[in-house]
This record gives sequence, C-alpha cells and structure tokens, in this order.
Amino acid sequence: METKALKNGKHTPGVGTATAELPKEVTKPQTSTTTVSENGKMENPTNEAPKVELSVEDKIKKVATLAEHIEKRGLLKRHLEKVEGLKFGDYEDKDTLTIAGGNKESYVIKSTSLCQKISALIKEEIGAKIKEVEAEINF
Repeated sequence: METKALKNGKHTPGVGTATAELPKEVTKPQTSTTTVSENGKMENPTNEAPKVELSVEDKIKKVATLAEHIEKRGLLKRHLEKVEGLKFGDYEDKDTLTIAGGNKESYVIKSTSLCQKISALIKEEIGAKIKEVEAEINF
C-alpha cells in the first residue's frame, strides 16, 4: 500500500501521489501560411504555387506536350551519340568534314584540328539543347 508524506514527516497509509507524464513527442498543429489581404486577395508568403486541378482536356494536352519533348530529347541524344562516335586524328590527313547547304553547295574541311573543334562545338550545342528540352519535361 502506498503512503503519502505529511508535513510533519509521517506517512498516511492508503493515500498515493498522482503523477502525470507528458508524451515524449508533442506534435504541433499544422497551420496554413495563406492569408487574405485587405483587398480580399489570397496571399501565400512562401511563394508556393497553389495546386490547380486540371481538366481532362488539359491533362491530355500536357501528356501530348510531354511526349513531344521526350521524343525530341531522344532524337537529340541519338544525334549526340553519332557525333561522339566521330573520331578525328586517328588516321592522319584522312579526316574530312563536309558542310552542305540547302542549295546543294558543299564545303569539305580536311584539317584534323578544325574537324575536332567543329565536332566539340556540335557536341556542346546539342548537349545544351538536350538540357533545355529536359527542363521542359515537368509534371
């Protein structure tokens, strides 16, 4: 049986002390950061864009746009692989690069160093375009 200490140091039988423990983790209630301004507009100080539910037609357009971007990215990746496959300087003086215009005129470059520089420039440009297209692929 529990006892409780009295002021005089004696214990009273049958009287216990009550203790309460707080939970170890206290969760805070979640609050919204959206407020209403004086002119009646909703403001979100965290600059988070409110999620808007899209209609079925808008969802279909979004999927079609994503498919176009994915296809374009794949095409650019294939072109990049072909350019990366070109090896200039391996066979000395046998390197050529032909530039052809729409009017069927062409120009042949036979300089190995110039072929390497042009190849590097093409790789850089295609890589930048791939990054642009990848930035457009979002949900």
